[in-house]
Amino acid sequence: MSPLSKEWQYPAIMGAVAAFFLLLFYLDYSRTIDIGSREAIGYITYKNNRVQRKFEDQVVWSNLENNSPLTNRDTIRSENLADAVIHLNDGTIIKIDENSMFFLDLTGASPKLSFHTGSIQIQQGENGKTEFVIQTGGRTINVDSGSDLKIEGAGADQLSVLMQRGNASIHGENGTQAIGADQRARLTEDGISIREINMKLLEPANQGVVTLDSPGETRRVPFRWELREQFSGLTFELSRLRNFSQIETRAAAGESGTVALLKAGSFYWRLRGKNRKSGQEEISEIRKISVVPNSAVSLSTPARGEKISYVVNPPLINFSWTRNELANQYILEVASDGAFKTNVRKFPVTANAYGVPDFREGTYFWRVRSTSLSPGIQERVSGTASFVVVKKDTFDVPQPGTPSTGAALAEESAGKGVTFAWRAPEELNRFRVQISRDPSFSDVIVDREVSQSYLENPVAETGTYYWRVKGGSGSKESSYSTSVRFEVLNAEQLAAREKSKVRPDAETVQTAEAERRKETERQKEPERGPTMVAVAPVDSQVNVSGVRSIAFTWKAARGAPGYQFRLYRGAGAGRKLVLEKNLSKPGYTLTDFTKLDIGVFSWEVKATRGSEEIGARFTIVADSRLNNLRPEDIEFISPDTIYKE
Repeated sequence: MSPLSKEWQYPAIMGAVAAFFLLLFYLDYSRTIDIGSREAIGYITYKNNRVQRKFEDQVVWSNLENNSPLTNRDTIRSENLADAVIHLNDGTIIKIDENSMFFLDLTGASPKLSFHTGSIQIQQGENGKTEFVIQTGGRTINVDSGSDLKIEGAGADQLSVLMQRGNASIHGENGTQAIGADQRARLTEDGISIREINMKLLEPANQGVVTLDSPGETRRVPFRWELREQFSGLTFELSRLRNFSQIETRAAAGESGTVALLKAGSFYWRLRGKNRKSGQEEISEIRKISVVPNSAVSLSTPARGEKISYVVNPPLINFSWTRNELANQYILEVASDGAFKTNVRKFPVTANAYGVPDFREGTYFWRVRSTSLSPGIQERVSGTASFVVVKKDTFDVPQPGTPSTGAALAEESAGKGVTFAWRAPEELNRFRVQISRDPSFSDVIVDREVSQSYLENPVAETGTYYWRVKGGSGSKESSYSTSVRFEVLNAEQLAAREKSKVRPDAETVQTAEAERRKETERQKEPERGPTMVAVAPVDSQVNVSGVRSIAFTWKAARGAPGYQFRLYRGAGAGRKLVLEKNLSKPGYTLTDFTKLDIGVFSWEVKATRGSEEIGARFTIVADSRLNNLRPEDIEFISPDTIYKE
């Protein structure tokens, strides 16, 4: 049967279409979506594993992180072994356990929460609404102000409501029943049954967090409770699973508490025993506790003892450090002494990177405090690192990158354009590039000034060329770099070079052998095509004030059908992915400024065929009038709107 027959065409086409849409769905499913112009009604203050949100007007779920804002009429869900704590603006705290989902609507006089499945706890603050309404199936639960309750189950016919504090009324087809503090209601097809809570768990709090100083250690955790009746065979149970199908610890329980030695992880705990008065076995509520390492962050940049120089403008220093998954905020501290008593500057930051401008000559010390909004999580302070800022009289000379010394370029490709790229100090904001036929540059054929650290320029004729670059800022300029020799060859010359062999003289075998290896690499380069090279931005500052886009450019890899582009906030181990694109051609122009912030960024590109991969870092800066704003007050709305008044 011909592979082009209709019997094969239709399945192949349908399979390709299905694979394409499956890929689109996966990319949409795994991305994080900004709230845009929606108003934030609260924030995630603690998250463990995958918790997601779906906007009312969208069908795709997006991942939530610590500090992620929530908006009205969001649907929130958690996956297996996941949980989160949500703080609403009115002071209400919502704790969502694993495999749970609810819909929140703050429209109108009373906030409404539609409960679907799982387990959630609602703790109203002093400034909470008069009434909180929970809807599940055909029942409505009206919760009084200042209440604390937990609702769990798999729907309206298998529901449990536990009142820790306050009062509520449950409305259904069979009438209304009131429930008060320390009572539990079970909602089934047969109706509502309410009983007193005889085993009242006190601490740790439900979904409480216990911290470790390091990942490998253990900690003695106290568990306390209060018994309202007499029990025989009272047992304390601890499990990794909510259904207690596997028991981690089972031990006889005292009248008021016990202590367990725990390592990092999430645990569920409960009490069970036989009520001596009723003769019935009773089981307490189930609470969850997370034991989490709360290690101090490690400082990344500037490196310890690093020397940072400037000539005209005191530099913007880009600070970065590793993340602390429990932190809601970092405090970057910079001082003139290691005891942090002299000229101390403090910067509240929500990301793990921040740029601070205007560092004059001198020695500086810095550290980072990580803080959390969750109760019981102590502040951690990093170690201290120092760096030195030095004022120089002249700029460092730019370092040429590509074309490199001895490069041989094909006439056809060089005529379309040669990319000249170099590395330079961040302070330099203009560059002059010269191309000449002779090494003394007495016959300059190209003399161009650019503001970026690369130049695209065609070289149409065959022959030997030399290029150099110098930089400047204000009224000062650097010296020219050393000149770089490259050649443009036609097809015959490339073929002749490939065939030429030079046999080394016996007396100079070592020197000749080294030259031969270099020449062989130069001969192979035109055949392989240009090596993929990061062109811009590379180790430079990008001022976003007044610009409409940022162009990421790189030298193409021959034979690559496409590229995978990634943009990160920060650099090194602590960086965070903010954008990922699959591209068919080299180069990407970023116009969505909501992805940006002041500070260090990095980007990388990988060819989709072969193993070539490049990366570079750069720094986002803005108009000097933004220097006095806190980072959380700066919002990149569009290329024309950097921040809101």
